[in-house]
Amino acid sequence: MASIRASVSESHASDLTRLIYEKGSAILGTKDRFRLTLRERDTDFFQTYIQREDGITKLAKLDENLADSQRNIRDNATLFERRLKELPEADRLQLAQFAVTRCYLVVVATPDLDSAYRIFSVFNSRGLDLAPTDILKSEIIGGIPEVQRDVYTKKWEDAEEDLGRDTFTDLFSHIRMVYRRLKPKGTLLKEFKEHVTEVKQPVKFIDQVLLPMTTAYEDILGVCPRKITG
Repeated sequence: MASIRASVSESHASDLTRLIYEKGSAILGTKDRFRLTLRERDTDFFQTYIQREDGITKLAKLDENLADSQRNIRDNATLFERRLKELPEADRLQLAQFAVTRCYLVVVATPDLDSAYRIFSVFNSRGLDLAPTDILKSEIIGGIPEVQRDVYTKKWEDAEEDLGRDTFTDLFSHIRMVYRRLKPKGTLLKEFKEHVTEVKQPVKFIDQVLLPMTTAYEDILGVCPRKITG
């Protein structure tokens, strides 16, 4: 919607803005209410460079010094912008109308995480695979008391952002090897759960295993991250 809004006349753009967020009112004392929110660390970026009226224009001017998730947002928006320019404005508006009136969100619930992963794998077979670290994050962070969960989610995501998504997954393979001390005989997910005993103590795993090994791996690779605190 934001990319289409950036490619049509102002009169149509205002209609599209109402589909992206509901503007607040100083008289009523209400704030802007966005219809889609990302995880906390990307929320402001998404609002500033996608959801706000002039966001796409600002996005094109950003340099390369972005986190993986934010770079993906920029690259996706750039792709949309390029493809939309190939269409007449009437077709862009028809596309927006189709997306709003003919597309639906379907919620699928499962009884356990294994079922969720299997269903996700089937649904997402043509998209980006769910990494083992995504599943481990869900289980490990989910095992931390709610009052501490935001703090440890940030620690995890800081480590992932410093290394990058692919390198972060590689780190988990190395951690598995440190504990397993044998060549892999099963999936990373299965062997990690079986042999990395601290996983059953989520706080201990993050503070005493994940963060120190992230720092060590960064030193080995010559990465220059922000300071990660345990």
